[in-house]
Amino acid sequence: VVVEDPEDKGRSLFLHAKNNLAPAPQGLAFRKTQTIIEGDIVTSLAEWESEPVDLTANQAMGETKSSNERTATDEVEDFLLEELAVGPRSVKEIEAEAREAGLLEPNKPIGQSKSFRSARARLGIKPEKSLGSMAGGWVWKLPKVPLGPEGAPL
Repeated sequence: VVVEDPEDKGRSLFLHAKNNLAPAPQGLAFRKTQTIIEGDIVTSLAEWESEPVDLTANQAMGETKSSNERTATDEVEDFLLEELAVGPRSVKEIEAEAREAGLLEPNKPIGQSKSFRSARARLGIKPEKSLGSMAGGWVWKLPKVPLGPEGAPL
């Protein structure tokens, strides 16, 4: 991935984005410069730096994102916290509410939404079959949080 250096706006970073077969390679840095070549033509060059960069792509992109920017997963996480605050809910009900809130496409099942899968994992939600019925659908509920002596979460 090529990303602007979060600490030096005139410098670009060339970093690996994904690799699960070998150790992560070091990144490279370069600066874009302009020069005039034969015939008075202005062109751009990449001037590579000799020292490698130890920053990862995730770190570089994370630092360029403003701290008040919210991701789709953040929005879904807030939605699920609100929907499940009163107790377990059927996945069908959650899907309908999510579509109404504009968080899920009209014909897309909730299990095919990366934002919902990520938010569910963050919150520790485990799908369960509804009790008492083999034909009953799946239910989501928030995990129990251990409470301290005064009823506050630990």
